[in-house]
Amino acid sequence: MLFHLGEDRSLRLDRLTALLDFGLFLRNPVNREFLQLAGSEGRLEAVPSGLSPETLVLAGRQVRLSAISRQTLAGRAARTLPRGWAPERPS
Repeated sequence: MLFHLGEDRSLRLDRLTALLDFGLFLRNPVNREFLQLAGSEGRLEAVPSGLSPETLVLAGRQVRLSAISRQTLAGRAARTLPRGWAPERPS
């Protein structure tokens, strides 16, 4: 299943790891360092110019920013996932 992030961008739902509030995420200097590292490694996908990031989406090793709020994306994910679904745990 595809999970819509806004601005004509999607990802496979089984790749979704976390949805984090971008403003809260940036409060910690270690998190800002993480974003810089992800950007320098080419793993960061920013929002289109003119839009402000609201949510940081972790999808495997990819880091994506979305202009849609974390609450909206979380609700969208909850409605998309089958009832009782839980992520697979690595063995």
